[in-house]
Amino acid sequence: MMRMQIIWIGVPLTILGFAINNTLGNSLTSYLIELKGSGSDVSRYQLSVYWAGLTFGRVFFSLPFIYVSERIGNTLLLVTLAGAITIFWTVHLTSLDWIMVGSAGFCLGPNTPGIISIVSARVPPSLRGIVISVVIGCGLIGATLGPLISGVVAGKVGLKILPPVAIGLACLSGLIFWLVPPREKCD
Repeated sequence: MMRMQIIWIGVPLTILGFAINNTLGNSLTSYLIELKGSGSDVSRYQLSVYWAGLTFGRVFFSLPFIYVSERIGNTLLLVTLAGAITIFWTVHLTSLDWIMVGSAGFCLGPNTPGIISIVSARVPPSLRGIVISVVIGCGLIGATLGPLISGVVAGKVGLKILPPVAIGLACLSGLIFWLVPPREKCD
């Protein structure tokens, strides 16, 4: 099982995907209040727009996504995510904040289902259950370490570090998608 290249690619992709999601989800309200000037009540609604975008991205974008090349499709989503975060970070316009937060969630939504699909298509059916369990289990490392590390760094530098960290993780994830091996016939 450990000789399969897809595991060594799927694990970091899942770690990065969970890290981006949980880092944004955990710090967005504080970022909106402290750096964007949103009220504490409004920032919670803006966070809800992020989660709604994530949900709609998973539900509605995962299905037509099967008609797009895995590498190109995931890279386009992650570049769009990085673009949405960049606009959110640099442009100070409340109405645009709402749109970019939702867009970021929408672009990140299909990430985890896409990774699971890519990995499961490249392992034999006899190993599929354990491989997916390992990949998701390792992804949970990103779900805990991403917010922890970014929280420690934000404590030292400030919340202004959140967007560049998310953009960097998205770009790194986009590059790793290009390492996904081609599909092979599995027993």
